[in-house]
Amino acid sequence: MPDTDRASPGSAVARIFAARKVITLSPDGCGAFATLGDRVAALGPLAELRERFPSAEVVDLGDTVVTPGFNDAHMHLVTAAEDLLHVDLSPASASTSATALDLLRR
Repeated sequence: MPDTDRASPGSAVARIFAARKVITLSPDGCGAFATLGDRVAALGPLAELRERFPSAEVVDLGDTVVTPGFNDAHMHLVTAAEDLLHVDLSPASASTSATALDLLRR
C-alpha cells in the first residue's frame, strides 16, 4: 500500500474516514480507513493513517458504524419476479411501433 497521499502522479487524492466503529475482517478492528479514489487503501488507527497520508482530508463520521468496502447488492424474489412483468417501451428500447408490439408479444 502506498505511504503517500497519492499512489502515483495524477491519481486520486486520499481521504481518511473515522467513525466510532469500523467493522473489518480484522479481529483487532480499527478506528479509521483511508481511501484513494474509490478504493480502500489502508485500515488502522486515525493517528497512524494521518501519518501515512499527511495531507488527506479527514472525514469524521461521528457516532456511526461503518463497513468499508461492503456493498449490499441483493434482491428480493418477489420484487425481481414483479420486474419481469414490466415491459420497457422507452424510445431507446422501442424506437418504432413494430418494435413496441414485438416487445409486448414476448
